[in-house]
Amino acid sequence: MNDLQQQIADQQQKLARAQQEANAEQQFESLYKMADLYNQQHDYQQAILTHQRAAALALEMGDTMRLFRSGISLSVLQEYPQAINCMKQAIEISLQQPNGELQARQVTSFLADLYTNFLDDVPQAIHYYQEALKLAQKLEKDKDEVHILCKLGESYQKVGKSPEALEYYNRARTIANKHDNHVELASILTDIATLHASLGHQIEMTTHFEKALTAAQASNDSRAQSSVLIWWGHAYREHPDLSRSISYYQQALAVAQASGDVDEICGCLSILAHVSEKQGNKQEAVDLYQQLVTLLGQARDNQKSWAGFSHFIYTNSLEHIGELYDEMGNPTTALQYLDEALASSDLPGHVKPLEERIATIKSKLNSTSDAN
Repeated sequence: MNDLQQQIADQQQKLARAQQEANAEQQFESLYKMADLYNQQHDYQQAILTHQRAAALALEMGDTMRLFRSGISLSVLQEYPQAINCMKQAIEISLQQPNGELQARQVTSFLADLYTNFLDDVPQAIHYYQEALKLAQKLEKDKDEVHILCKLGESYQKVGKSPEALEYYNRARTIANKHDNHVELASILTDIATLHASLGHQIEMTTHFEKALTAAQASNDSRAQSSVLIWWGHAYREHPDLSRSISYYQQALAVAQASGDVDEICGCLSILAHVSEKQGNKQEAVDLYQQLVTLLGQARDNQKSWAGFSHFIYTNSLEHIGELYDEMGNPTTALQYLDEALASSDLPGHVKPLEERIATIKSKLNSTSDAN
């Protein structure tokens, strides 16, 4: 029995005890942990079924946040209809509870994000962002209101409604100015600059990026500064003016390196590696991805930074290195990195393509060996 199987067996025992004691909360936690272990084991069907059991229990308890957690996990497993159902039920329950508006706002915002980021259903996203905005205004949560107004701006921008997008961005800007919040202001001004860039308004784009960078520098927040520079680089990449784009990415990297922020350094390196790859500079791209893998591996070992995004970047970098070595005619080294990426991956949508790529390279190697 391997370590994951042992942990699953331990959770099954805890679940049995919790059922005997009629402890619904402990039953949920055991089911939730068990589902996560199945996910790590790449047994996605069992992970889904176990999360469904946990969600049913959370619904029976009328527990908003546990139902929300189940919804998030089911969305990661790409069971979107069930995830959406969990979240809608969580919103309904929370709104029936005293002072439940805060929880309802959290779930509603996440549901809107799910519609826009994974289901490409912007009208539904706008609907739920509007609902979240009403709740934020009722709660008088200015920070939440700014965030949701910006999300509405992004959503209207996606569907080509620029005047509406600018209206929401400016409403957010007014609130950020009221609180003299330089980080929020830098982000909003960046959104406005990006909107002008998409419309080909070069002067307005530059003006707002300059204001955004000034606000970010006033905040003394390195992440805010590098974010402005990255988006400025993206804007020139769309024109395209690749040399200016790379210049802004490198400035962002310099800011991140000066602060020692591993996540930001890796974000910048990832962008620069992707650009090198697109330009056909394969060895340069490999070198940049290697820097990412080294930095994130050290961060993981030191337990300083290993959030979901870091884990994804680490796995994605290993995959890209493997693919690049394959393209450069080195399938043996390619397999080494792709196998590492597969071992690191815990996303069902990512595992199958990796397995197929590995099988293709192995088949090619076997054919070459047979021919010799």
